Amino acid sequence: MKKNIYLAIFTFISVASQAQLTLTKAFNDPIYGDQFNRKEFDSVGVVPKSTGTNQLWNFSAYPQNANVLNTTFTTVSTAPNGANYIGATIVEMDGAGANSYYKSTASTYELVGAENTSLSYNYTNTAMGWAWPTAYGYTNTDTYSGSAATSSSVTGTAIGSNTVNASGTGTLILPGGITFNNVLQLTIRNTFTLNYASSTFVLNINAVDYDYFAGAQKLPIFTVSYSSVTGSSSSSSAKIRVNNLALTGLNDHNFDAAFAIFPNPAKDHFSIKLSNPSQLTCNIEIINSIGQKVQLIKLGSDAEISGNINIADFATGIYTVKTTLGSRISCRKLVVE
Repeated sequence: MKKNIYLAIFTFISVASQAQLTLTKAFNDPIYGDQFNRKEFDSVGVVPKSTGTNQLWNFSAYPQNANVLNTTFTTVSTAPNGANYIGATIVEMDGAGANSYYKSTASTYELVGAENTSLSYNYTNTAMGWAWPTAYGYTNTDTYSGSAATSSSVTGTAIGSNTVNASGTGTLILPGGITFNNVLQLTIRNTFTLNYASSTFVLNINAVDYDYFAGAQKLPIFTVSYSSVTGSSSSSSAKIRVNNLALTGLNDHNFDAAFAIFPNPAKDHFSIKLSNPSQLTCNIEIINSIGQKVQLIKLGSDAEISGNINIADFATGIYTVKTTLGSRISCRKLVVE
């Protein structure tokens, strides 16, 4: 339930010029058939999310995990419960029962409701995400309300507030070292309460997304999401996701398929093995959980590189093994016991 309890209001951008990124209906309004496919990454130390102009958001050392999220925008009638969401013009579906229903007008983009296999909420007073057009400095707060229901037919109310700020501009470095300049950051804060069965079961949800946009991509290229649930049940989550389209060509920048570290978890040492047919110079950096480089190993330029790395003096915890092969970078998570 905690995975789907909060469905973020996605925001979209276009590039009016190199000096100003602007959300416009003509470019950023999703259409039927649009896909939003994301890969998930693990954090390394403090997550950069500063606001203001001329910022640097560096996620280059973040390792990828096995989680993915793939959604498709399609007609409301495609969803089994689509007719229940009055006014919705498009639905975003993940194929596994989690659907978000949106209403796009000439001037706004709004959330009509959402559902998953555990919960649903349907807003008679919709949640406005933003107004067209939107650029740095934009801010809007909107309250919304409607009904809620569980999969076991327990009903209640959903009441909340959503604030969107175009909060930053700067340079974004993705995992693997891909750099985007002229990036726009949007901060989306959502607070809402689900009240079921006359207050016998109440959930208070607080969530914040930091969305980053660049270039000609319709959807966010990078998102950091936090959510917490209190009340009759409690949970928290943090997710870092990268738009697959922003990673086009990433395999040219990294070499995950040819790179292995083992054992993992490790105690006193771990081994590495990778193919290097171009005989490029290989270096390894080991980075701790607060982003500090704790070891640098130079491995030469052999066609087949292998080595045994001593970590007997390392404190237990999670580290990132950042391997550079020429201009290419690969990051793996290492657990030290």
